Amino acid sequence: MPPPLPPGPRDWTMGIWTAQQRATNTFTFFRGLQRDHGDIVHLRLGPYHDYVFFHSEQIREVLVTKARHFEKMPRIRRVMGQLDGNGLVTSEGDFWLRQRRLVQPAFHAKRLGGYGTVMVDFASRLVDRWRTHYAGSFVLDMDRAMTDLTLEIAAKTFFDADVSGKPGW
Repeated sequence: MPPPLPPGPRDWTMGIWTAQQRATNTFTFFRGLQRDHGDIVHLRLGPYHDYVFFHSEQIREVLVTKARHFEKMPRIRRVMGQLDGNGLVTSEGDFWLRQRRLVQPAFHAKRLGGYGTVMVDFASRLVDRWRTHYAGSFVLDMDRAMTDLTLEIAAKTFFDADVSGKPGW
């Protein structure tokens, strides 16, 4: 007999309701999960089982200590592989470990503080541009704006390149 699953929301829609709640108000959804079900939560998403961990020690246990006992979902790997190839997100095993070690210095605690400064700077510059170029109300493609902002921040923090405002960026 398999071990019991961690607690989680009962969803008679096989995950459709859960996915909708997750997409429409992500922060409130996850706060409610932890409040109602504890520190490890099981979600059913169609034929898939999803597990949510709320503490860094648990996440470290899964992603580092016992990483070799877990596989990335084949479907997710296929979809993400179309974007990332055999990159850090989609690779596994020794190849993944080599890639992870290559990028690890970029995420050292000493460097993360500087990233926060860059993020605040770039977000402030974006708001200033909106204020300068748009008077009154306007329609904004927020998905595009946040994607561009994310790419600008990544370019600056990882490559020390300022690409904001560049055509086609």
